[in-house]
Amino acid sequence: MIDDEPAFCRFVQSVGKLLDFDVQTSGSGKDIMSTEAPLPWDAIVLDIVMPDVDGIEIIRWLSKVDYRGRLLVVSGYAPNYARMACVLADAGGSMEVDQHSKPISIEQLRAALS
Repeated sequence: MIDDEPAFCRFVQSVGKLLDFDVQTSGSGKDIMSTEAPLPWDAIVLDIVMPDVDGIEIIRWLSKVDYRGRLLVVSGYAPNYARMACVLADAGGSMEVDQHSKPISIEQLRAALS
């Protein structure tokens, strides 16, 4: 989970734990980009608009390191920006990409992670 909003990170962590995921959260895109490949995560929930490194940069990096898990792109901003990020991720070829707007309901998040 990568999002600069601590409350949203806690929300995703709570839902993920209900689904028996071992959930790690980060408020900074720089943290994830220091992880060595192969990446250990089955799924990543990624905010697009963040102050240090935005979601687009992270998606480019995920493609470069050949991330093969699921990517859930979430954004509370313009839906076109999130759609553009999904197109970029799909072009990377190895990720399963899904897009959602904030706020996302518990049911939607559960379905996306299941």
